[in-house]
Amino acid sequence: MSKGLKISRQTISSIENKRYNPLLILAFKIARYFYKKIEDIFIYEEIEELV
Repeated sequence: MSKGLKISRQTISSIENKRYNPLLILAFKIARYFYKKIEDIFIYEEIEELV
């Protein structure tokens, strides 16, 4: 578990490998931990919805 963020290494790995999109509150915590803006860490990509 990451001491500062209190999330598991598996969660961090899943985020890095695009298998998990963090909740907004977690995204803010990660950005704040690294003294960055969310936009500096996460890239928003729209996904076309299947109709």
